[in-house]
Amino acid sequence: MTIATDLLQRLSESATADTGSIVRPFPDRPRGRSARALANDEALRDAALEIVAEAGWEALSLQQVAARAGLTVGAIYARAENKSELGIDLWRSRCLPALHDALAGLTPALTGPIAH
Repeated sequence: MTIATDLLQRLSESATADTGSIVRPFPDRPRGRSARALANDEALRDAALEIVAEAGWEALSLQQVAARAGLTVGAIYARAENKSELGIDLWRSRCLPALHDALAGLTPALTGPIAH
């Protein structure tokens, strides 16, 4: 097993592991959620990532995220109790899949024949 393959395996396991925390990430697609609710999930995630990219994690507030997404602060609290839960959701929904995809793209290059 290569380092990249091992890391991919560990990332996949950590994304699905039960951490024992009370964190309730945004629902992916539970029954009965409307297309509008799912679009609001994405709008909140997009807004949060934009703020973090512009000003950093410490500068992010739930009020800023709601305003940028064009939603109420209550819309965030319906999905995450605090900034930490929002961060965990962002990691699981956006960062981890992007990292997984990037590493998956490296795996063939790392396991293939060495070019001389």
